[in-house]
Amino acid sequence: MIIISGPRCAGKTVLGQHLAHALGARHIEASDLMRKLWSKDGLLGESLDDFALRTLETNPCAVPNELRRAFAFDRNLVLTGLRSANEVSCIKRFPDVSPLVVYVDADRHIRVARCADRGRNDTADVDLDGMLIHDSLHIAMGLNDIRSLPDVIIIKNNSSSLANYFRAAEESLSLVGCRLTNN
Repeated sequence: MIIISGPRCAGKTVLGQHLAHALGARHIEASDLMRKLWSKDGLLGESLDDFALRTLETNPCAVPNELRRAFAFDRNLVLTGLRSANEVSCIKRFPDVSPLVVYVDADRHIRVARCADRGRNDTADVDLDGMLIHDSLHIAMGLNDIRSLPDVIIIKNNSSSLANYFRAAEESLSLVGCRLTNN
């Protein structure tokens, strides 16, 4: 299992999809699992962000447990978007799972431009102030603690070329013995 975390628009999902394809693995978005829990357990009028913050504080294993329920026998996963080191710790306690943890980062102004390029005009992330607000929320959830884990692989993604980004990520992963194959 590979866990890819990092701030919004840093390149987690695109790398997750690339690695899943290269490894013949399944790509899972943690936000989809959190959204599923929110639709089932969210309080009336509670936003997804507020639900996620509350859930990560009170039950940090909620998303990992949902992952385990949905994909119990599938260890060939690339999971993107966890927001808390506590979530990573929950996954590390699963039997027979030794995840490789990757943190993708990019400069804030580059992430804002990527968000705008993706047409996400329904979010506040199309300017530096809006991205700072989201970054602050994700830091409150524990995102920076993932970056500080002792075994994390940090990949900087300021490249405008997907090919260069993928090549740099693959080189970083090969240094820790992750072998990628093309399907």
